[in-house]
Amino acid sequence: MEYEDGSTETEYVPAKAVEPGEELAYVVSFRNDGAEPADSVVMTIPVPKDMIYVENSVIADNAAVDFSVDGGESFAPRDKLTVEDGEQVRKAAADEITHVRWTIARMTPGEEGMLAFHAILN
Repeated sequence: MEYEDGSTETEYVPAKAVEPGEELAYVVSFRNDGAEPADSVVMTIPVPKDMIYVENSVIADNAAVDFSVDGGESFAPRDKLTVEDGEQVRKAAADEITHVRWTIARMTPGEEGMLAFHAILN
């Protein structure tokens, strides 16, 4: 959606049907409904097996973001995410990412937000 002042806003709607090669957004909305602040809130979303993570597509809402290439066993920031390839260690490719994890240092009561990433259907 584009406004008269030139600013834009993205509206996320559920996908009805998806064809191979199409890009989707995986979106999680959150809210601290508690009366106390919540510290070190962690949310993890797996990248579905038939999907490929799209580089630089994460929406973080003031969260630290880490990625996994081993089914969620270990996580690292994207620029430090590596895989062993024979005897060499190399930067992980987008199609090797299996999970995205957000860590929010502190959520105040009533605080809400959205986390998302994009992926392409194989």
